[in-house]
Amino acid sequence: MSDEGGGVLIPGNQSDEIARLKAENLGLKQRERETFSYIRNKVDQLLEVMGTLPLKQGELDDKSLLETDPIGTVADSFRLILGHLHKTNDKLRLANSEIGAILDTAGAGILVVDREARVTTLNDKATELFSIRRDAAVGRPCHQAICCAGAPPKGCVLQMVLQDKNDECRNEWVWNDRHFEVVGRPLRNGIGDISHVVIVYAEITERIRYEEQLRQALANAREARDQVNGILHSVADGLLVTDLEQRIILTNPQARRLFGKAGKLEGRSLTEVIGDVGLRRAIQETVTSGEPTRADFTSPLFENSIFEGRISLLRGVEGDPAGLVLIMHDVTQERAVERMKTEFVATAAHEFRTPLTTILGFSELMLDNGELPEEDRREFLQLIHEKAGALSRIVNNLLDISRIESGEELPIDPHDCSLQSILDLVVPSYVKQNTIHDFVLSLPEEPIHVCVDLDSVVEVFENILSNAAKYSPDGGEISISCRQDKQFCSISISDQGLGMPQDDLERVFDKFYRANNANTAIRGTGLGLTIVRYIVEAHGGRIWLDSREEKGTTVYFTLPLAAADHPEDGDRFVGDG
Repeated sequence: MSDEGGGVLIPGNQSDEIARLKAENLGLKQRERETFSYIRNKVDQLLEVMGTLPLKQGELDDKSLLETDPIGTVADSFRLILGHLHKTNDKLRLANSEIGAILDTAGAGILVVDREARVTTLNDKATELFSIRRDAAVGRPCHQAICCAGAPPKGCVLQMVLQDKNDECRNEWVWNDRHFEVVGRPLRNGIGDISHVVIVYAEITERIRYEEQLRQALANAREARDQVNGILHSVADGLLVTDLEQRIILTNPQARRLFGKAGKLEGRSLTEVIGDVGLRRAIQETVTSGEPTRADFTSPLFENSIFEGRISLLRGVEGDPAGLVLIMHDVTQERAVERMKTEFVATAAHEFRTPLTTILGFSELMLDNGELPEEDRREFLQLIHEKAGALSRIVNNLLDISRIESGEELPIDPHDCSLQSILDLVVPSYVKQNTIHDFVLSLPEEPIHVCVDLDSVVEVFENILSNAAKYSPDGGEISISCRQDKQFCSISISDQGLGMPQDDLERVFDKFYRANNANTAIRGTGLGLTIVRYIVEAHGGRIWLDSREEKGTTVYFTLPLAAADHPEDGDRFVGDG
């Protein structure tokens, strides 16, 4: 055996060499154990970082540890994980960019704050709404950055979210005269605690303004509707409105009363409600021609009444036909006046024709016969004069009515006149012309003086006496009575003729009016009493009638006394109202 230098070992030293080799072998084994322990520890650390459980005791022996190369395997796994992390980070950066873009393009202001109310981020709309820079807001409490307050204000959405731990909404928050709807939503961490709160500010100033305008418009519409309903309920005319199918869509109470329908007419057919043939024909004519029409009709519920129906198309906003409008007006009085005017024209023509015939006849006789005796000549001239006077009175009546209709006052020139002298101018001619009547005058012993326009008052007496004689065709007594009554002279003229119904008394002073029971053989223009009333009232007096059918009529009127004839007290006239 040789030594390391190639010599031969001495047997005596053999034990020492063996001891050295054993010690070296023990060291190698110790280093091997430490190496495998180190490798195991590092593998466990790598597995822990990867989120994998560490190797169990005896799970992998040392030989297998070397053969399987766990570090290489873990390294490969790390490379794979890092690759996934890079991809994930790319996706996160893209998502963050998308979220930022969404935040900045959102129409509402968005803030993200932490639990201490510090602003962590806000979008462009928030900086625009609240006129604040992003760097001036981030890191500051939101009540300072946004609300400009030293502490969270009452009703703060952030505090409500932190307290209730749920979504919160404040429907209206006012900032610098601008209105916002504020919504808060919590963001939670991995263990479910609130870490941040997202606050969204949606400006609703315009919506509030539009809502107010809408409320005002609705209020105006309700007011207009109430006004329309008030008008419909207050107008005297009946009103029906239909759609294109002639179904009634609107009525007023007057229309329902006119057709005797207490319930609703809406929804019913127009032809079902209206039975008058003439009115139906007019409605159809409007539907066919598109032009307004009118027709008179009667209702069985309103006897002696005449109604005029005016039909026109109801047009929509664009001007297209949308239905019909029927307005029903009571024209009883108008038709009566028209009838009286027609009768007046016929009567006036007769009144003119009779004296004109006399005038023409006797004037031709005088012209053709130049040798008429003087007595006949004077008689003819007297007749011509009387008929010319009658024509003059008719013309004067027409002129007076024309003045009254145009609003002019009748020319009155009052003077002190003796009542006896007025009667002397009027009564004798009526006594001579009406031989079947007895004229009775009842005057006080003391003369009565009145302050009147002589010609006008003569016309009053002539008209009243003419009526008294005409409407008592069988004769009888016509009495004239006078009494002094303080500042007025009260006069009554009575006859024993036909009289008139009580209903006619209210209309007896209307122009063209003649009582319903008037004998058609009795001619007249229907203007006399109208003019009489205006003359009496122009003197400051008044006039009224009392009449009984088949008993006669009494006309009462007053005229002002002349200044010297005003007694302190006087007997009140029996017929005075």
